[in-house]
Amino acid sequence: MSVYYAFEYPSGRIQSMGEPNQVTGDKNIKGQLFAFSTQEKRERFIQCEMATSRRAPITHKGVRTVRLGMSLKVFREMLVNVDVL
Repeated sequence: MSVYYAFEYPSGRIQSMGEPNQVTGDKNIKGQLFAFSTQEKRERFIQCEMATSRRAPITHKGVRTVRLGMSLKVFREMLVNVDVL
C-alpha cells in the first residue's frame, strides 16, 4: 500500500523544537505529519482554504528530515503507528 505524506508547519516557517538527538545533535522540525492513502486526499488537504498554517507534500525520505531528533528505532515505530487518512 502506498502512503502519501504531508507536513503542516504551524507558524508557516521551519522551526526546530524538542531535545536534540543524542547521537547527531539534530532536532525535530515543529509541525505535524499527516499520511494519506491517495494523492488526491493529500492534495485536498494541502489545498484546503480553511488552513491557517502552511501545508506541504513531503516524501517518505523527507519525513525523516523533519524528524531528525528521533532515534531510528523511534522513527520507525512512529511510521508503523501513523494513522493513514
